[in-house]
Amino acid sequence: ADPDRFFDFNKQDTLLIKLSYFTALGNSGNPEYLSNTADPDARAIYYGVASPPRSFISGANKSAPGKATVDLWGPGVFSEKILDNSPIDIDIQATLKNPTLLKITPKLHALMPIPKGTWVVHTALVENVNGREIMRKLLPHAAGVPLTAEKGRDPQEFEQFYRWDKGNLIKDPSKAGVIVFVQNLDTKSVMQASYKSLKNLPPPTITGFENYSNEASLYPNPAGAYFYLDLPFSHPTRVTVYNMAGQATEVPYTQSGRRIKADVSALTDGVYAVEARSEKGVVQKKLTKILGF
Repeated sequence: ADPDRFFDFNKQDTLLIKLSYFTALGNSGNPEYLSNTADPDARAIYYGVASPPRSFISGANKSAPGKATVDLWGPGVFSEKILDNSPIDIDIQATLKNPTLLKITPKLHALMPIPKGTWVVHTALVENVNGREIMRKLLPHAAGVPLTAEKGRDPQEFEQFYRWDKGNLIKDPSKAGVIVFVQNLDTKSVMQASYKSLKNLPPPTITGFENYSNEASLYPNPAGAYFYLDLPFSHPTRVTVYNMAGQATEVPYTQSGRRIKADVSALTDGVYAVEARSEKGVVQKKLTKILGF
């Protein structure tokens, strides 16, 4: 969509939540692809498309000025989509069960009969990075929870838990939030979504979790296809590389003792933050990637 036209609405009384499904073919320079390197063909099959869909909601095509383009797949889909009241109302409560455990309680109330289909409820922990809601974790997992809410019955209510300490995936708790949305597994359409900010919660506790960055070394730096990281602890639970936009990708690595060898050959040239985590603590280092170095 043309952003200048798409966002032409009254921002004072409107909340816009954008849920995106990435179906484009990947390449090493695409941060969205790097964050989820599943086989593009498998992803396209899952979302029921033969190739990445392309359309322009406003009719404006900035890549081809003067052409108002909607690909052939679009009209049939658009004719089936209408703006209508959702049959589901979603309320989200988020509290700390204890200083290190976040409890999220979605409550779903059916306002009218639910359309036929296989519906699931997804709970996504997100963080705002440069104006975009980046998903950090699906709770309890990517499969979601079956929707059981029905009109005339008590609301469906369940609890999800997430660790609220320095070992979690949230970088800035003041920008964290929860999105709960109901999705049809057959059509992949979303029936309703709701957002809850976590900015008013106390920050994660630091107890029992240490930063060991000063005791670790990363080399070579700049790096080409690989880098080595000598850690002050063994058995890291994951090694993650973040670009300057805060987008993350877990890189493949091998380990020998407290030394890991990480493969960053798929990353484009640039400056990154490398993070290695274990149950004991975290190591964070700056990395410069130069192709062919």
